[in-house]
Amino acid sequence: MCHHFRPVEELSEAEREELLEEHDEDELRAEHTDDELEELGVTA
Repeated sequence: MCHHFRPVEELSEAEREELLEEHDEDELRAEHTDDELEELGVTA
């Protein structure tokens, strides 16, 4: 679950933006569920 160690729904908006900046889409898809990706704004 990346280096944040918390579920996406518990991340602040700033933490979500940082997560998106630090990881490409493939990394995010490998680490997160479809629901988490949707919450981050990553399209399926």
